[in-house]
Amino acid sequence: MKKFLSIIMAICMIASLATLAISATDAASKPLYMTEAPEWIITEIGCDQAGDGTGGWSDSLDPFEYYELYNNSGKTLNLYDYGMFYNGVARTAANFETVVYEYTPFLPGLWFDGWTGAAEEWTYEEHAFCGVDNVPKNPDTCEVAPGECVVIWSIFRSAMYATWNDGKGMQIEDFRNFYNIPADVKVICWDGNNATGGAGGHVKNFTPKNSAVGTYGVCLKSDILDADANKGTTTQPEDIYEGLWSENAELISWATVDFTSQVTSGPVANMAVNFTLDPGIGAEEFFYEYDARRMMLCEANVDPTPGSLTTLQKLTLGVAIDAGEKLYVGDNGFYAPYLVDGGDFLGVKINGTLFNSGETVTLEAGEATFEYAYGTEETTPADTTTAEPSSDVTTPEEIATTGPADDVTTPVDTTTATPTTTPTPDTEPTANGGGCGGFVALGMMACIIPAAVVVCKKKH
Repeated sequence: MKKFLSIIMAICMIASLATLAISATDAASKPLYMTEAPEWIITEIGCDQAGDGTGGWSDSLDPFEYYELYNNSGKTLNLYDYGMFYNGVARTAANFETVVYEYTPFLPGLWFDGWTGAAEEWTYEEHAFCGVDNVPKNPDTCEVAPGECVVIWSIFRSAMYATWNDGKGMQIEDFRNFYNIPADVKVICWDGNNATGGAGGHVKNFTPKNSAVGTYGVCLKSDILDADANKGTTTQPEDIYEGLWSENAELISWATVDFTSQVTSGPVANMAVNFTLDPGIGAEEFFYEYDARRMMLCEANVDPTPGSLTTLQKLTLGVAIDAGEKLYVGDNGFYAPYLVDGGDFLGVKINGTLFNSGETVTLEAGEATFEYAYGTEETTPADTTTAEPSSDVTTPEEIATTGPADDVTTPVDTTTATPTTTPTPDTEPTANGGGCGGFVALGMMACIIPAAVVVCKKKH
């Protein structure tokens, strides 16, 4: 009998080693840029605003659209070594995450990208250009320290109307005051003018969308992208890059704003959409092959905090919490990714303690482990909580019709073939690692049930 048990144990050990070898092989088959947390993370996007009287602004022309980037690396990064790219098709389109339609670099000084500053390039209906001398300028250098956020003011023509500030247009001070951005937070201007409807700029430039689906990313500055981006016409720019994004190491990270399947209420004026690293459950939600560079939606239509991370982002990125910070788990902006075959969303586990959906957690100072919890098990939350909730591509023709409030850009999607079958999970994920990113509790993703994240076929 002992001999028989020994044989069984030996077989189990061999099988275990074989499984580990296969897992190691799978991990080794992926390039590091797909498995290590990226150096830049897109953490926040503000795509819709309502006038509040700033500079005389009392309508919905959206002059203060922005992106927030977070330096997730362990080193200082020069923002001017990078640019932003865009894809405006639906998640189910064949060219989702396979085509870069537009690209605009970050530039020092006068950040104009594709226009000369001539007044006639900016005239739109009754609005005149404020003049080049009044245009805000970028500093000569933009060094961003590890753990620092930088705010990208995406300037569209509406910010430069002579209508505001007695002919001077919107200024950096106006932008800061509107969002209460501290003086020590870097704000960099970036050209969102796409040469449509009287605005200057290249056809490759873009602005955040107010509807449908838009994917925005950070990439290394590329002479090839820069040269190719201005091809085509206003109505149908040529593709800049074609090929699976998983095969392009120059693409640092990207985030998708999906007003069709995630933020179905649409954008709320003066509110932000927030993202964080994906431990794998975001990929499973949409049947993607896991890629650490793809950000995951974590908060929708919440108070904007350009220049600083939210409490939820700090928890998921492993950033130290200040004493007394609170996290409300559940509705009111908190987005819980749907875990395929993983049960219902129960809440979150912080330092190993489960806090159910609907709870408000008061946090202690310091770093904390964090994970989303799924399953059916009922668990009583710790006594330290109080259940008190806090109060497809838009074309230039549509832009001209709807006006600047819907100043979405860009290419007409001529290849939006929708798959006829739903992909099914087939492999296991590579752990998200590297840098100071990744969920601190990524190794604890068993949650309430064994919820090892499944990597699924990409929808192409």
